[in-house]
Amino acid sequence: MNSLEFISKFRTHSSILVIVKDIETFDFNSLHQISLQQGLNIKVLLEKAEEAGDSLYPSNEVDFVLYSTFGTIMLDTTGVSSYQWDPLYELKKSNKSFQVVGFSCPPYVVDDNNNLTGLDVELVKLILRNWPIYFKILKEKTNPYPNMEQMLKNRTVDMSSCASWLTLKIFATKASLTSTYAEQCFTFLVHKPSRLPDSTFMFQCFQLRVWYFIIFVICVLVFSMTIFQRVSSEKKVKVEQSLIFVLNRLVGNSFEEKYTSRSKLPRNMAIFWSVCSLLIITYYNAGLTSILQYPRVDLQINSVDDMVKMNIHWLEHENKGLKAYLRSYGGIYADIANLFIYEKNVSVINMKIRSGKFALPVEVLPGGGLRKQEILDEYGRNNMKVLPKCLIKHYSVYILQSNSPYQRFISRKILEIISYGFVEILFKKAVDKIHKKIIDGYYSVYTGDVNNILSLSKIQGGFWLILIVWLMGVICLIYERYRKCNII
Repeated sequence: MNSLEFISKFRTHSSILVIVKDIETFDFNSLHQISLQQGLNIKVLLEKAEEAGDSLYPSNEVDFVLYSTFGTIMLDTTGVSSYQWDPLYELKKSNKSFQVVGFSCPPYVVDDNNNLTGLDVELVKLILRNWPIYFKILKEKTNPYPNMEQMLKNRTVDMSSCASWLTLKIFATKASLTSTYAEQCFTFLVHKPSRLPDSTFMFQCFQLRVWYFIIFVICVLVFSMTIFQRVSSEKKVKVEQSLIFVLNRLVGNSFEEKYTSRSKLPRNMAIFWSVCSLLIITYYNAGLTSILQYPRVDLQINSVDDMVKMNIHWLEHENKGLKAYLRSYGGIYADIANLFIYEKNVSVINMKIRSGKFALPVEVLPGGGLRKQEILDEYGRNNMKVLPKCLIKHYSVYILQSNSPYQRFISRKILEIISYGFVEILFKKAVDKIHKKIIDGYYSVYTGDVNNILSLSKIQGGFWLILIVWLMGVICLIYERYRKCNII
């Protein structure tokens, strides 16, 4: 192949070490001009043709051996072990380290007094195992992406961490991407609903036919009590005995002169207490059932549609470009974009969240971990929940310089690591137990002690009511047996 074909074949190599044989017939000017046009750094070392079998340079340090015959470059790979481009060798030749730019973005990068940990740090070390690596951490607390974009464009760094497809959209710049290594879910943290007191279950909304039945029963009771009060007045029975009279009629006894309050009182009282206890227990159990299945709450936001209907604004402190990005999709995305508010002051964000009318965008990581919730204070961690559905799904990647020679190598390594399940292990490692404990709180539905809605005191109260009714029935039975024995 000629010089132009050689350059086009290996144009992804930023620096090439070449040993040239047959010096007399080699066209150096043509090779030099083409290398300048293609932006390559070709280091040419000259050797005589008779020294081909005994080169002054070890084969593991030579990229290509070229022979020039009548102006044509011939590629000879015999004895050259570095025919495949070696990025580590490239770094050693240039005497520089592989530079990765990022910022504190837990759990990807955690900067603890210059002690770097996190998923991206571990993954980069695993991919570039023996490479000289330098992590450049930006100290900007708000919107560091423009600086990262400029560094990649100026080629002052090799790769950017804390990145995703969504980040690349916001960059709106040409860049090289590695293979994806994790799926992320873009959604929101919204205010949890507060549960109302248990006694409010009676105000739950019933079906229309249930309301008709309740009104009918009330009318029948009012009518019956009116009739019974008139009967009691005609029989010259005291008003306070009218209820006993009603119960006596219900059991089939006559209210004539045979009625004696002393003989019938225990039986009627037993019936009265049994009915009352049954009503109380039914009321109590209905309350428990209602609280478990249909708890009453003051604010219920379960989806992005609810956010739009209730005009719940969301606060972003990193990326101003999110609004334009979401609006470009139209539909529900445009509606959500209209609720966007950029606020870089973290204290103001926490203050607004307390009102219950603001949300916070977060990224749900594999395994349920959350990102971008670190700015919340104690109130936000206890009173915010994650919306279950994703607004956008995007993928974690590394962003490299445009036309980076490291792209294929790093992508291949990422795929190997994913196939062995190391990424999942690193995610679990990055989210430690304390962090996981905080994250679990965002997945609870209500504020307060939600996991113990059915408290032990409520169950004990129900059993005590049942026990009281049973004891009253036993006492009435013993009394009736004793009275009948005395009559006999």
